Amino acid sequence: MEQASGGVGSPSKSVWRYWFSGRVPADPASASRMIVAGLALLISEGDVVLTFSGMADEPDLSALRAVGARFALTRTPDEGPLTVHPGESPVERHRWGFSQPVAGSPHLDLDLITVVLVPAVALGRDGS
Repeated sequence: MEQASGGVGSPSKSVWRYWFSGRVPADPASASRMIVAGLALLISEGDVVLTFSGMADEPDLSALRAVGARFALTRTPDEGPLTVHPGESPVERHRWGFSQPVAGSPHLDLDLITVVLVPAVALGRDGS
């Protein structure tokens, strides 16, 4: 990809966002249906899927429950590392606006997780 300045190299985040803006459906519901349809081909009954609770402008993956997989959610505590909990745990609204399991929810054994879904518009091969 060529940078806006005409040079070749690593484009900035703003350049990538512009490039992807025409490639991602503007309607979150349409994007959600496309994403769920693709993921449903990869996720099987019995998988334990660590995912996120999407905000209003993020994909809604709840339709994946029809696949028969179990789901897990992270909790972002005020201090310390993320914790992982069963997806059916009661939730509360985090101060940044997303839903997360309430404090004191049972933890999920990380060895049970078979799939991890991370919200992102795009990822590079190097993880960027």
